[in-house]
Amino acid sequence: MYAMPFFTTFLCSILFIFSASGQQVSSRHEAGLQFSGVNFKGDNTFNFIFKKALDEHRFRRFRAAFGRLDVIYTDKKIQSSLEAGIYFGVEKRKKAGDRLVFYDGWEAGADLGRYNDNRDFSQWVAGIGIGYVIGLQHEFNDRWAISLETVPGIRSRFSKARDEKLLMSFSAGFSSLAALAIVRMF
Repeated sequence: MYAMPFFTTFLCSILFIFSASGQQVSSRHEAGLQFSGVNFKGDNTFNFIFKKALDEHRFRRFRAAFGRLDVIYTDKKIQSSLEAGIYFGVEKRKKAGDRLVFYDGWEAGADLGRYNDNRDFSQWVAGIGIGYVIGLQHEFNDRWAISLETVPGIRSRFSKARDEKLLMSFSAGFSSLAALAIVRMF
């Protein structure tokens, strides 16, 4: 319930630290928050994204995904869940206009989730995947940009509940989910 404001404050603090220390670095970096949906009742997913220029047209990317963190207490029942993941990749960029940039590249990563309630139910979920990032970034000025991207790919997930067999799922396809990011360049 209070997780979203806590993580938002934490990530904004990280952005501030990166922007303050980034003015001393000669190579280009980008850091920002990426959202794949906004639900005012909760259940929002967001990512922290960090990119470092390898050369003029290639960037190494790191994305920390926070799917959700929930703790719900109702009628003496506690339910909790946590999902998080880490993704790495390299993207190539091409100018599509004065301030518009098209980027694409490969990304691989893993995620982990845990679900609990007080009825003695517990489940672990782990996943690995590889995807192809496709996106557009509009640079407002030398410091701020906004980007829109999607990551179609292949993914495998494993889930294990207490006293049950290990379940495995495999999926591949184009994601209709687009992620919007607000990026600080330094």
